[in-house]
Amino acid sequence: MVIKAVALAANGSKMAVEMRVRQSVPVDDVGSRTVPDALISACGQVISPATFATDRWSFTRVNVSAVSSSGEWPADARINLQPSATKVPIASMSFLSEASGADGSAQCRLDKYFASAGKGAVSIGLPHDAQTNGRQFTGWASHSFGFTAGTGVTLSGCSIQVTQNGERLGGSGISQIPTGADCINSISSEGSAY
Repeated sequence: MVIKAVALAANGSKMAVEMRVRQSVPVDDVGSRTVPDALISACGQVISPATFATDRWSFTRVNVSAVSSSGEWPADARINLQPSATKVPIASMSFLSEASGADGSAQCRLDKYFASAGKGAVSIGLPHDAQTNGRQFTGWASHSFGFTAGTGVTLSGCSIQVTQNGERLGGSGISQIPTGADCINSISSEGSAY
């Protein structure tokens, strides 16, 4: 799935933002070791390789980019990422930051955002997704993905495209219509992986 929008800050600066949701992979996928490793690092003692195997986890990498098109982006103008860390364990890489949380909160339980141009990724873990009722790697389609605007930010020109591979892997029912002023796919009854 590919999600794109234009972010406008209160000072008039603009950024083109984009999210690419990659195909989920199993824990033993040799080409994607950084995805489960990032979650182990961000979750501390909460998640381990043994948990991944026992609960048949899948892992989804989501690439995020923000390219400045005009002006200086304010450091306090946040663009938040979905899915929320209250729904899935999520680890960030590169220019992405974690929202503040309760003392002792594992990083994978904190929502992710950015407030500057850059490129990065998040790793998302989905338990019981490596095999569910004969279907594999479709858990990503039951979660919202995209961008929500923080204070002083507006999003426009939102487009959500589910690729052919995404449709094959459970995304055929995903709404491609943005929700309100945010740029997220609408999941009516999004559950929690916890």
